[in-house]
Formats: sequence, structure tokens, C-alpha cells
Amino acid sequence: MSTRDDISLTSSRVVVAELAAALGIAAIFALLAWVGTGYRGAAAFMPIAVSGLGCMAALTWAAGLLRKLPKASVEEDVTLSKPSLRRLATLAALMVAFVAAIPHLGFFTGILVFLTAAPVLMGLRPAWQAALAAAGLAVLLWLIFIVLLESPMPADLIFGG
Repeated sequence: MSTRDDISLTSSRVVVAELAAALGIAAIFALLAWVGTGYRGAAAFMPIAVSGLGCMAALTWAAGLLRKLPKASVEEDVTLSKPSLRRLATLAALMVAFVAAIPHLGFFTGILVFLTAAPVLMGLRPAWQAALAAAGLAVLLWLIFIVLLESPMPADLIFGG
């Protein structure tokens, strides 16, 4: 059921918009991989590897959409709600801020801030739940990569390095 706050689009336009998003995400991951090449020695491995995998996943997503595009109907309508679009815009802005903050905050602190802010700003979780989950994941990742694997990582504001 559509309301006056909903936006109605043809399915082909939705596929084109999703394709643009997939290519944008691939570009962000490519940029992260490029930033990772600035780290020295073994510290460059994780940013380059993870970003490379993310870029390949986004490009695979885009390739699937390219196959889907000719089949998308020009007459078939898809309804998008304005609150959903606002959440999407919030997430996109947070992802850009996350990528920009990693060189200044470090990976683990960036994860902590991003995973605390995202669900709260999108209205999905209370702040205390988001902060608790984000802190748990950041500590778990720190334990895995720094303590267990002894992987050199770039300097981090909270977790050191």
C-alpha cells in the first residue's frame, strides 16, 4: 500500500540506481586498497586484502545487475518509502565518514565509532546496545589480529599500535 510519502519508480530505474551504488562501493573499496598501499611492510596486507575482496564483491554485484538490467520492466513499479531512503542516505554518509576517519582514528577505533553511530542514527538500536556490540566486535578483532595473529596494523587512537 502506497502513501503520499512513498516514491514510485520503475524497476529498471531501481536496477540502474543499485548498479550505481555497486560501482560506487567498488570505487570506495578501491580507494581503501590504494590507501593501504601507503602502509609499510606487513601492516599493508590487511587493508589491501580486505579492500580488494570488498571491491571484487561489489564488482560481482554490479555484473549481476548488468545481466538483470535488460529483464527489468519499464512498466513495473517499485515503491520506496522516504524513511527508507533517509536511512540509506544516513548509512551512505556514515560509510564515507568511516573511510575518511580510518587514517586518523585507526581501524579498530573506526569500527567502534562507525558501528556505534550507524544503528543509532538509522533508528535501529538504542545507543547502549550499539555501543556494547561495537565495543565487543572491536575488542574481538583486536584480539584476533593483534594478540592471536600478531599482525602489524596501522596506529590506532584507542587500541594503540
